[in-house]
Amino acid sequence: TTIACIIFIACSKKNNSSLPPETFKEYFRGKLNGVVFNDTSLGSILSTPDNGLQINGYHANGGISLWLKPYSGSTGENLVNQSNSAFVGNNGGLYYAGFINGKIQGTGKISILEITNNFIRGTFYFIAPADSNYAILPTQLVTEGEFKLKKP
Repeated sequence: TTIACIIFIACSKKNNSSLPPETFKEYFRGKLNGVVFNDTSLGSILSTPDNGLQINGYHANGGISLWLKPYSGSTGENLVNQSNSAFVGNNGGLYYAGFINGKIQGTGKISILEITNNFIRGTFYFIAPADSNYAILPTQLVTEGEFKLKKP
């Protein structure tokens, strides 16, 4: 008696530049200048005294903060403007997209996609130009940002 055995092997190309799959309850992740960051433990959402929402997360060399002022409590897209802003700290420098020194600098969008009893989920991207007062690196590019964090 002859037993035939067929083995199938699946191959896939590993792409280190893509974001990891969502495997955690909470996350704050994306790419900073093309390098993936994935904060699964330190991210937070805070209410601010001026009816705003502050969404925070961390990457290897600093932190990222997203500010919505005022925050309506609903889903939707929020462009970086005089009220909404985004910051990135990287290697000791601070980079800002929003209203500063009497003008809007940088661009970006913070989208709230889902609000449940316990979590807020959304996406973000922004370009924060080098500011001569605080920057030590060139313009910072944050792309493919996404978060799911506990409500304040």
